[in-house]
Amino acid sequence: MAKAANKDLGEIIQMREQGKSLPEIKTELNLDKEQIHAEMKKLVDEIHKEIRKANK
Repeated sequence: MAKAANKDLGEIIQMREQGKSLPEIKTELNLDKEQIHAEMKKLVDEIHKEIRKANK
């Protein structure tokens, strides 16, 4: 979420600590589901790449 919004992860954590829900944060940062999904896919792809590299 932080990466999709081009924000620091600390800012997102701070918003959560203030009691905001993830949907509220998503709305506040003007993110849509597709943006978050794209960043999650990149992260999962990187994890799989690292796993493959470690298993060689």
